[in-house]
Amino acid sequence: FMHMLKNEENEKYRDLITNTLEFEPEILKRYVNFMSNPDEETAIRQFGTHDKYFGVCMLMNTLPGLPMYGHGQIEGYTEKYGMEYQRAYYNEDPHQWLIEKHEREIFPLAQKRYLFCEVEHFNIFDFIDGFGNVNENVFAYTNRFRNEKALVLFNNKYEQAQGRIQFSASKLTKNATGKESLSVSLGQALKINGNDNVFYIFREHISGLEYLKKGSDLYHNGWTWHLNGFEYRVFWDFREVYDDTGMYEKLLWKTGGRGVAHMGEAMEEIRMQPMHDAFASLFAEDILDFLLKTIHNQERSQSEKLGYTLLKSRFHDLIENIRVTGGLDIEDPDQLAEHFIKRLKSLECTFDYILGQVNEKVNDMLVREGYSSLDELLVIGGKSTYRENIIVLMACYVLEVLEDNQGRETQQPLMQKLKFYLPLQGVLQKTGRGDAAITRDIRLVMILQKYGKLLFDFSGFVNRPADKVQGPIRKRLMAEKAGLALQMLDDKQLRTFIGVNEHEGVVYFSKESYEELLEWFFSMAVLDYFCYELDDRLKIKESQKNLLLAESIQYFINARDYSIKAGYQLEKLKKQLKT
Repeated sequence: FMHMLKNEENEKYRDLITNTLEFEPEILKRYVNFMSNPDEETAIRQFGTHDKYFGVCMLMNTLPGLPMYGHGQIEGYTEKYGMEYQRAYYNEDPHQWLIEKHEREIFPLAQKRYLFCEVEHFNIFDFIDGFGNVNENVFAYTNRFRNEKALVLFNNKYEQAQGRIQFSASKLTKNATGKESLSVSLGQALKINGNDNVFYIFREHISGLEYLKKGSDLYHNGWTWHLNGFEYRVFWDFREVYDDTGMYEKLLWKTGGRGVAHMGEAMEEIRMQPMHDAFASLFAEDILDFLLKTIHNQERSQSEKLGYTLLKSRFHDLIENIRVTGGLDIEDPDQLAEHFIKRLKSLECTFDYILGQVNEKVNDMLVREGYSSLDELLVIGGKSTYRENIIVLMACYVLEVLEDNQGRETQQPLMQKLKFYLPLQGVLQKTGRGDAAITRDIRLVMILQKYGKLLFDFSGFVNRPADKVQGPIRKRLMAEKAGLALQMLDDKQLRTFIGVNEHEGVVYFSKESYEELLEWFFSMAVLDYFCYELDDRLKIKESQKNLLLAESIQYFINARDYSIKAGYQLEKLKKQLKT
């Protein structure tokens, strides 16, 4: 075991196993397999610490016989150990990462020795490449214990290997009249049901991923796999399921044989697919084009009415799918659809106001800070009219309308509950965003859903006497905002978004990401002011719109200046907020 696998004499070692199986399988149980002993160099010196070491160690723990560990093997010691030594000569510390990898990958196998140690159900297979040749470098074998079964693969060579296993090597097997040498199929070895409606879900131990295969495919065609150099895999936790609805067939088609984190979640995603398609339809190219043109007053005519009618119809489809698939009780879909359209129309109202009704006080504030107009501060205005920003904003409005209907305080966020992050990923991918940027955008939606316009909301000043606004009301509101800001800075999602990191014992955050988040909070609040414009009960007087804009702009400037004074150090910023 040690010498042949170290020297990659894989054909010789496979012959040893197959010859033993043909002569007397029980002998395999008498073998003691080890990677080092007191007369040899340590396992680490012979096999290294990478995939080859762990692949051979995995074989040692999953073959019949007795696995034996050398002294210091798990800790990664390199000093040769002998019984005549009174003490160690090397001053070596355990390699913690190596110990942890043993704990993750090897120890669970050792704890299941009952599954691997017997030979009654042990079978080793030829790994046949595309040309019909046996790849002797690949060890492929199965074993069973009661209802548990496992398939082990290991490529003990640097070269990659692609091939199929279907029939085992011959093995001396008891029968009614004595013993005979028999070969079995993979389906027989794993007791696979070859019925067309039977599927098998199983887990790959090293990656932790779950896979789905059709019983009839396994039974008749065996197992096809690709292995990188020194790659090792253990497939176990086989579960037999019967597909009486066709859902597992759809799931197999969707996964394409790839592993997933959890097969139950993948099945849930298929069940939710119609609802996710309805969600994604709100962000179709025709809708995004319409909104971008309408916001900037390029197209305000019959097409505007048709665009909002189309959006309303698609929102209705989403609600109906949520009722059926998501199991949410939505009583008045028409009212929800109207509310959603009002949220989007607030974009028009905002830019109409910016173009002609912002007063000199607000403009002077902006000029002093280096902004030519208010729309430069808005995430969908000026230089920031990117499709992904419209998508993020629309996603926030869809979720806000739905969550308001459900009651935010008692509900798990719908982004997670209904897995809306999945169709949103697909929508953002169409803009050309990379995976990291898409993850960041989805995190932003979740942050805005949680905190939204709260930090910049000054609507409490509306219809208040000026002296009250400048006195106790302002003091109380600012204290509430400081408390909210402190709470937000401890939020895990928000800290990730603003790039919180530690350097030489000091916790910093990213200037750019922090200011981007401030712009989003500011924009959400300002757009909300103009949503009131569309509701006579909540309509804000003309004289007070500029007051709200001025207050929000000043708060933005203060929040930005706080971060500059803090040197983008998190604890210093918190200290400023507390005082």
